[in-house]
Amino acid sequence: YQIPLHPFIKMLIIHHYFIIPGAALKYDQSKVYSYSYQTDILLNEVNSKKSTRTQEDVGVQLSIDFDLSTVYKDDTSQIFKLL
Repeated sequence: YQIPLHPFIKMLIIHHYFIIPGAALKYDQSKVYSYSYQTDILLNEVNSKKSTRTQEDVGVQLSIDFDLSTVYKDDTSQIFKLL
């Protein structure tokens, strides 16, 4: 994942590894899985009437896109890498 930073820093690459214990999920080690999630959080008052533009929805939209790959897998666990 690349995050634009200060003009003197071109990019920051972040890798996250995590282990899922228990019965291993059935992810293929030769593939990279891409995921995209999005949600809206509205901060409206209950029963508010939206009759003018200033009374429309207020909130934030959150979204994330990431790739997941399996780094290690055995019968009881997997180690994943998020990109």
